[in-house]
Amino acid sequence: MINKSTEKQEILNDFGQVIKVYEDELKELINKKAGIQLEVFDVTKFILEEIIDLYKSIIVLYENNHVQSCLLITRPILESCINLLYIFQKDTEQRSNNFLIHPACSLLKDLEETEDEAPGKAETIIALRQLKDGIKRSVNRNNYWDGKTFKDMCEELEENEIYKMWYTRLSKYTHSQYKNRNLNWERPYGQFIKDLLTKKIILLSFQALKAINEKYNLLEGGAIINNYPHKGAKVFISISSKEVDEQTAKQLKSS
Repeated sequence: MINKSTEKQEILNDFGQVIKVYEDELKELINKKAGIQLEVFDVTKFILEEIIDLYKSIIVLYENNHVQSCLLITRPILESCINLLYIFQKDTEQRSNNFLIHPACSLLKDLEETEDEAPGKAETIIALRQLKDGIKRSVNRNNYWDGKTFKDMCEELEENEIYKMWYTRLSKYTHSQYKNRNLNWERPYGQFIKDLLTKKIILLSFQALKAINEKYNLLEGGAIINNYPHKGAKVFISISSKEVDEQTAKQLKSS
């Protein structure tokens, strides 16, 4: 039986490991900037920094026993990880460009639909239209950065469970709606939510880093996660490219 305070500290340590690995990845990304297309670099750097900040917020909340508030932050981590996986799945340069330009396209739409003539509005619209020409969405739907909903991206990545079970559950805590504020963490649903926060999102976060390293091989290694897949167990999660993992396996086998 694991002591509650020990379990809590192990969970905080796991969150801390994620931050450390992400900071190391970010450092390597910056060091190797010269060999990476600018749009890919900018988008990857932005998303890595976002995830690091979100995990730092989770640690503060979890330390102070605001577990349900952590779920509000878990959904944007989930979205950021899926965005990274989708961007690095294929067409990385174009998808990065689309991700980068989409906010400007949204602003352009808003400006074109307003009737006021604010100072500099005409010049801004011209500049934004030039940016818009660089976007080539996979699907012609302007409301989404690559034309695909979050559900569409999960389906393309063959991560249907993430949308059906993870995303929909987390959305209940993100939106203002009635929900149980006194979850029993020992009951099946409470345990599912706790595992989602403290284990599954961490595994997905490392999976996103692995996708980056498959393309650029920025960082090797990984981290040990406590109490997974069950209490008392530990698992090593690799963020190295598949090629590096295979080389390591061969070395271990021959030693």
